[in-house]
Amino acid sequence: MNFFEQELRKIVHGCDAIHYPKYVGRECIARLTDDLTVKLSFRSLHIADHYNALQIRLMNRRDGEVDSQLIRFADVWGQVTMRGRDERINPYAWTYQEDTNWYGFRPNEMQYQQISDALNDYLGCFLDISEEETMGMKL
Repeated sequence: MNFFEQELRKIVHGCDAIHYPKYVGRECIARLTDDLTVKLSFRSLHIADHYNALQIRLMNRRDGEVDSQLIRFADVWGQVTMRGRDERINPYAWTYQEDTNWYGFRPNEMQYQQISDALNDYLGCFLDISEEETMGMKL
């Protein structure tokens, strides 16, 4: 299991809107409704191999991409303190010499849940009322 799959599993675990996810390479794909599929992946926005956002893409089986959204880790977590330093940075994962990991910190359980909550809020905009009721109105 690669870094991206491990991290996506932690995020999806706390997301009530996603059921039966499949992990392929660096992405997570899951059925949201009968017609909508969600695809999640880490994205590098400004510097190659510095993954500072989660990209969410919603696709309709008949009509293609419906919507997409980027959740920047810094927008959810703010700046984080680097391990062993007083320096604060915008959070990101990075690939260095073919090894990918979080740079200078490691998200805790609460931070993973914050990303999951942001993902739930976004996906909830596309769920039918009946599906929200099935989920127990957890969104």
